[in-house]
Amino acid sequence: MQEAELRSILTRITTAGEIRPAGDHHIKFSCLLARWNHRSGRDQRPSMTATVGPGVSILKCHTCRYIGTLADTMLRINTLTGGSIAAISLQTKAREADLALESLDFSAIGVTAGRYRQNTPDIDYTGYLMELRKPGLSDRACALLLEKGVDPDFAASQFFCATVPSDYTDPGMGLNSYRKRKRTRSECLVFPVLSVVGGETICVGAQVRPLDPSPLKYWTIWPFASGRHLFGEHFLPFLRHRPLSLVEGPFDAMHLTQLGAWAAGIHGIYLDAEKAQLIRAAEPSHVGILLDPDEAGQSAVEAVNEMLTKHGVPSMIYGLRQDPKYLTANDLATNYSSLLSTNQPQQ
Repeated sequence: MQEAELRSILTRITTAGEIRPAGDHHIKFSCLLARWNHRSGRDQRPSMTATVGPGVSILKCHTCRYIGTLADTMLRINTLTGGSIAAISLQTKAREADLALESLDFSAIGVTAGRYRQNTPDIDYTGYLMELRKPGLSDRACALLLEKGVDPDFAASQFFCATVPSDYTDPGMGLNSYRKRKRTRSECLVFPVLSVVGGETICVGAQVRPLDPSPLKYWTIWPFASGRHLFGEHFLPFLRHRPLSLVEGPFDAMHLTQLGAWAAGIHGIYLDAEKAQLIRAAEPSHVGILLDPDEAGQSAVEAVNEMLTKHGVPSMIYGLRQDPKYLTANDLATNYSSLLSTNQPQQ
């Protein structure tokens, strides 16, 4: 986002304080989340920066280590403050959607930008995914999966995970701010978003986890409407009258499903109305909310629960002392047996 527009949004958030330049293509201001993330509840010295320029701006606090897009940050503040900046957060989210659309090469995938913005149609990236799956998962990708408690064979066969090499590109990735096709900067582990359309499972988008050091833990390689898709939603047709575990990310979802508890990732800590409707249509017996036990995750559980209740989905908050991906089979059987189901995917 360009500096003038970015400043116009930040000046509406009183905790931002003075906004000033911070080197090339960055501005600096007080951490917007200091009230919740900093021990003192304040940012004694401006420690949050935001990228300036074409595309979506990324915010990073060098004290609490928070990192996220401007829209995600606004939505988080809105949730934490009980809706105090709803208008700003919605406007920012809409603006970032437009900025993301500007970087997509719609001519290469046969969809007009206007149609994508208005109807958010699903784009089929299955062909690209199948090519990436041919060599199998790399050793580094397997090592990361095992570190996160996920069997690589299970991830590849049931969630269609793949490895993308460094300097990879394809038409589905779109264009960068210089109107050149985007490329990966390192080898990455691919988490496809699979959806059942017309009885057929297709890939409608994907996020990746870089296997080399990166300022972003995850980024989107194939753009998709994240507000209406879940990671692992291709299993929803099997969920009728069975429990569903709702978690934040792909490692959590794969790990729990592997242990016998159907799980879906919400791509963060916010549950949009369309995702709640998608869950309701699957008719689960109930939904267990298992967001991470950190401050960010626990600050969002009530909002997720309220969204599910609003759409008529029976739900329950499960207080966790550790990330879902580190739960063992014994933990589930002992403390979360109501989330276990039969007829799970087989390794």
